[in-house]
Amino acid sequence: MKTGKKRRRQKGFVYTLEVLLSVGIIFLTLVYLFRFSPPTPQHDLTIIKRSGMEALEFMDQRYDLRKWVSEFNEAQVESTLNTLLPNNIKFESEICSNECSAAGVNTKKSVVAVDYYVTAYRDQHLGMKIRLWLWK
Repeated sequence: MKTGKKRRRQKGFVYTLEVLLSVGIIFLTLVYLFRFSPPTPQHDLTIIKRSGMEALEFMDQRYDLRKWVSEFNEAQVESTLNTLLPNNIKFESEICSNECSAAGVNTKKSVVAVDYYVTAYRDQHLGMKIRLWLWK
């Protein structure tokens, strides 16, 4: 009888070691799988781009954006954008036909570019665009 009790104790000890080993393997697997946090989505850039596009659309509907584009009056566009965009958003605008110059754009931050096309003003064909670079 003593050998039966001893054998059961050994089986219990081996069973406990197996359980501890399997729990350890599962724990190490979970630590390995979840060691990096998922990247945070950049909702800020989407909101910045949307606010820039909405500001340009608003200027086209309410103000004389097409006139300013036909006159290459970038100063008037930027002053109106200053009033429409939030203070924490910085921007640079350029009125161009094909290639826009990125002078004055902050390269240290994440920059969003918005293109707004203006095809005509009254009876005059323009084929121009306003490129708006936005960052925080």
